[in-house]
Amino acid sequence: MLIDEVLGRWDFREVHTLVVPAPPQTVWEAAQALEAGDVPVARILMAIRTLPGLARRRGGPRPAPRPRSAPRTLREAMAGTFVPLAELPGRETVSGAAGQWWKPAAPFVRLAGPEEFHSFRTPGHLRAAVNLRVTPHPRGALLHTETRVAAVDPRTRRVFAPYWYLLARPFGGLIRRAALRAVARRALAAEPAPGA
Repeated sequence: MLIDEVLGRWDFREVHTLVVPAPPQTVWEAAQALEAGDVPVARILMAIRTLPGLARRRGGPRPAPRPRSAPRTLREAMAGTFVPLAELPGRETVSGAAGQWWKPAAPFVRLAGPEEFHSFRTPGHLRAAVNLRVTPHPRGALLHTETRVAAVDPRTRRVFAPYWYLLARPFGGLIRRAALRAVARRALAAEPAPGA
């Protein structure tokens, strides 16, 4: 797996899989086309996640409203925080980020690309890699996503552990399972009906 090359050692890990009764290429294309709106639970949880930061800014200048635009793919929506790290077209893609996600504003570090991700070692931070992999399965395709998080230092590992087990893992897992089901719906909708 490409994720092994990107983040072979980690402190926290979560894996989700789903068998989709559709050809692997169809499932891959559905995953690449997944839109942020296809996973409403993600938008809801992310909005809740930003509330502490909004409460602290209360009374200060309000940010300009974002212009409404056409639906973006989930990949594009993640581009502000996660950078593409590796890809095997049609099989696996890996994205990564660095930050301090247990803090109220969940600050991300803006990384320039794979080289900066691999060399990032700022104390008090985490690095995370997330993959999406599609492989052939006797019933169609196996859709797999894995999240790995590595702390830069032991203190950060200890500080982050409660947040991981109480919030990040359960709610992140909820988002990832919903995303896999959304990919499956897209893939099945793209497949012609039997006998058509």
